[in-house]
Amino acid sequence: MNKALQEIVLILQAKTWRIAVGTGTTPAWVDNQTLQNEVSREDATVSLATTYIQDDTLVFEATFILGALTSISEIGIFCVNTPSFMLTRITFAPLEIPANMAFPVKIGVPIRRP
Repeated sequence: MNKALQEIVLILQAKTWRIAVGTGTTPAWVDNQTLQNEVSREDATVSLATTYIQDDTLVFEATFILGALTSISEIGIFCVNTPSFMLTRITFAPLEIPANMAFPVKIGVPIRRP
């Protein structure tokens, strides 16, 4: 792996992350800073995986339990260190989550350059 990319991955992996889920339906856009309609946020674990080259992908995982039937249609990954920021926002067709059912969320974010 390129040394600069390796350093970026290690710096990002060391930060504190949270995953948020929401019910927003507006397509994700590069300037998004929040979810459109966040309903829950949980601490995320971060590990490394290989997508293109060894350890080039940050894998974020969290488990959610919502108190009511909820139609989830967006997910965001947030860094809570200062300065805080949203790493990514993903929108998708609504997914019905039953009340009080644990559901895992796992998102891989490859870090690479062209």
